[in-house]
Amino acid sequence: MTKERMVYINGDMVPENEAKISIFDSAVLIGDAVLETTRTFNHKLFRWTEHRNRLLRSINGARLNFDLTPKELDEVTQEFLLANLPTLAPGDEGGVGHLISRGRMGLVLPTTTTTFVMYFFPLSRGLSKKAIYYEKGCHVVTPATRHMHPLTVDPKIKYRSRLHFSLADEEARLVDPEAIPLMLDHQGNLTEGTGWNFFLVCRGELLTASERNILQGVSRMTTIELARGLGLTVKEQDLQSYHAVTADEAFITSTGMCVMPVTRFNGQLVGDGKPGKLTLDLMNRWKEHVDFDFVAHAKRFT
Repeated sequence: MTKERMVYINGDMVPENEAKISIFDSAVLIGDAVLETTRTFNHKLFRWTEHRNRLLRSINGARLNFDLTPKELDEVTQEFLLANLPTLAPGDEGGVGHLISRGRMGLVLPTTTTTFVMYFFPLSRGLSKKAIYYEKGCHVVTPATRHMHPLTVDPKIKYRSRLHFSLADEEARLVDPEAIPLMLDHQGNLTEGTGWNFFLVCRGELLTASERNILQGVSRMTTIELARGLGLTVKEQDLQSYHAVTADEAFITSTGMCVMPVTRFNGQLVGDGKPGKLTLDLMNRWKEHVDFDFVAHAKRFT
């Protein structure tokens, strides 16, 4: 295992400790950038085509310039992944992050070309602390900070400026140091967390927020496909806190965690306060689908 991860910056692959972008880059000065994060299973990128296409939609939605064709982006991403896999500890998996900004700024507007960065990270670093929640479930709290209004910045664009996410995290931890935030929109509907989507099981049906004001999660899409493959009815609709406190089960989905049970909502037990049967069935279906035990992987590095 080598110790030095590589970073890709505008066509060059450099050791992490040598990676630099200008402090005048729009990503640094005003958080003006889009991003994408893709994980591996068995050292292969999961649903890369869907992640790549979402990244390209974000680039277009943010009106950024980007010269690479989809094929060229595929090739440079795969090359970057292969260069970094040797940095992983045995048995670990990794994530590839893409970030595209408007570039170095002048007094008001960018004056040079777009900045394109790729970075790599071991998944064990973040997942090991969450492993216990696969068994006991996590606590979801609705914080005071509201989700970004879709008429301000459409959340289907995966953008970097996420101060509202950080505020929501801090507010959730004021309620419970272990809690994670699920933001409401300006009408009081449940939306998404700080990088994850939310699902409820109500009377045998699977419910999740509509795509009107959330990021179109790839893991969310995968879960919907697997649930329907199990014969479950899946409904995408506006949901309120009432639906969560009266649900039989709840869980979240994300790139890193895949499926994580939720057993408390704003301090109240969800169902009987234990991971539910349909949640566990979907977790097992996920493991079969990706040929990888993501729960065992998280526990291994605890």
